[in-house]
Amino acid sequence: MLAVSDPIQPRSELVCRVKYCNTLPDIPFDPKFITYPFDSTRFIQYNPTSLERSYKYEVLTEHDLGVTIDLINKDTYINDHGAQLDPADEKLLEEDILTPQDSKR
Repeated sequence: MLAVSDPIQPRSELVCRVKYCNTLPDIPFDPKFITYPFDSTRFIQYNPTSLERSYKYEVLTEHDLGVTIDLINKDTYINDHGAQLDPADEKLLEEDILTPQDSKR
């Protein structure tokens, strides 16, 4: 007896490659510039709504970074110009002195 195998798939009778040609037709008239009577930025200007203007955004900071934001007391952020910096911080703010080797590059 013959073993039952997969049925044979019928092949296409067409052996050549099909090339499609989809060219656009020529424009039947010359191009024209049309005047635009409106302001060109009228659709891109953003106007927030009253709901957006009245929304109070919550300022979120990480508690473990030591950054405390006090939006009520402005005196918290006044710089004391006579204060001394920590020596480690001064080293970070010093300008690097160019050595002759660096200037040749």
